[in-house]
Amino acid sequence: MADWARVYLQRPLETSASDIGKIEIEPIPHGSALRLQCQVTFVHHVKVETGQVDGIVPENWKSSHRAPPMVYVVQSPGE
Repeated sequence: MADWARVYLQRPLETSASDIGKIEIEPIPHGSALRLQCQVTFVHHVKVETGQVDGIVPENWKSSHRAPPMVYVVQSPGE
């Protein structure tokens, strides 16, 4: 199930994450829950990208919460 989140993306070879905005992210496999270390897919600048969730704030966030979480996503080379 896709969720809206404030996403901070750390690309390969970068030392810090950049705020890429409030976007829709979807855990892989599709329909699974957003959690630490899961793979996610999202669209950024008209390009489908993937990465691994490295952090969720607040840690106890659930999709039933009204406010979107902050999600830290790290990409590996080739993603």
